[in-house]
Order: sequence, then C-alpha cells, then structure tokens
Amino acid sequence: MISIEQIKENISIVEALEQYTHVKVPNPNRRSISVRCPFHPDSSPSMAIYPNTNTFKCFTGCNDGRVGDVIDVVRLANDVDVKEAITTLAQDFGLQNPTADEKRKLYQKRKRKKENTVAAAALNKKVVEQINNLNALTKAIRIKMKAIKTMEELEQLGEMYHLLPQIEYWLDCLVDDSEYVKITTLDEVNRLFKGLEGSES
Repeated sequence: MISIEQIKENISIVEALEQYTHVKVPNPNRRSISVRCPFHPDSSPSMAIYPNTNTFKCFTGCNDGRVGDVIDVVRLANDVDVKEAITTLAQDFGLQNPTADEKRKLYQKRKRKKENTVAAAALNKKVVEQINNLNALTKAIRIKMKAIKTMEELEQLGEMYHLLPQIEYWLDCLVDDSEYVKITTLDEVNRLFKGLEGSES
C-alpha cells in the first residue's frame, strides 16, 4: 500500500479540494487563500488554504479545529476513515502500482514542486531584503529633509525628495500577490540602488 507521505508529496491540497469538493481555488500560487469551507454551511470564507505547506484550516472548527491535509479532505468530503481516504486518493491519482510512465510523471511533478519551493523561498528572501533597504532609504531621506533649512539644501537633496511616493508604490508592489509584479518591482528597485551606488562612487 502506498504510504501517507507519498500521498501528501504527490497530491496538492488544491488538487484534492477541487477534485472532491465544490471549491474552485483562485490564484493557487498565493501563500494563503481564503475560500468558503465545503465541509459546513459557510456564508463567508472561513477556510484558509496554504499551498506551500499543502494544508488547510477551517476557522469555524471543521476537522476538529485541526490543520488538515489532502487525506483529511477526502475523509471529510466522503465521510470515510483514513485508510479508505488513502485508497481513494491512490486510485484516483494513479498512485497505486504506477506504470513506468506514471512514475516518470510523478518524479517530474516532485521535481517541479521542489524547484518551485526553492524559487519561492529565494524570491521571498530578495523581497524582504529590498523592503528593508527601501524602508532604510525612506528613513534616511526623511532625516535629511528634517535637517533642511534653506531652498539650496532642498535643491541639493534633489530627486531624493521626490522619490518618497515612488518608494511607497514599490513597497506596495513587493507585497502584491502576483509573483510577476514582485519580480518586475525587484528589477526596478535593484536599478535604483545600483544607480545610488554609482552616484556615491
């Protein structure tokens, strides 16, 4: 029998919810997604889906208030025990006695998942670094602005004074749900700091 870890490794929480419930997950690449819980009458989204950890949580108390996984999705949706839920998942997703082609596809899927996880972690690290850099730059500009006493000093500050609204915009973009927005914003911010380094040298 296929192991629980193999089940969790090869079937995403999004796939399980869309396969066994009425839930259609918008923006599955987000770190956290709010939807109406399929396991109780839900007038407003009370379930959070976490694709990165392959889990979900219903804040109304479904699954005994515990964080759930793909096995819990089937167990709750079909009203079956854990063993039957595992069997159902293995059969429906071709994990029971997989053919050579299915094994190859499973391997590629695991590889892509690992690569996506690594890439997401690297992107998040860069985002955090540049948010810190932009906040530090904002603080430095405001300190200089407070020290300004003449129009000449204001002119010396030059474009830095007008940069504050742009920094606020970049900070908003860096916490956007879209990876594309984050990546393009990082490129713009990187060019800014390279330009600042060049002007100082």
